[in-house]
Amino acid sequence: MASTPKAVEKYSKVKLLGKGSYGSAILVEQASDKTFAVIKKIDFTEEHPEVMKEALLLKQMSHPNIIKLKEFYLTKKKKL
Repeated sequence: MASTPKAVEKYSKVKLLGKGSYGSAILVEQASDKTFAVIKKIDFTEEHPEVMKEALLLKQMSHPNIIKLKEFYLTKKKKL
């Protein structure tokens, strides 16, 4: 897991796709190759420790019907 703010600098925000009670989904463009991706920001608190477990599990998955998790990191504001 990368925990550096530089991870965010690799992406340019295009638009907000949606927002829910636990976080938001943002369409971004990768600076390196100009492809699009979605960043899902999730509030990471002690009340929801399963969020980290889910991220680790999704990172390991490889299936044609599951969107690939590229990377995840924890921000200074406790967002995953």
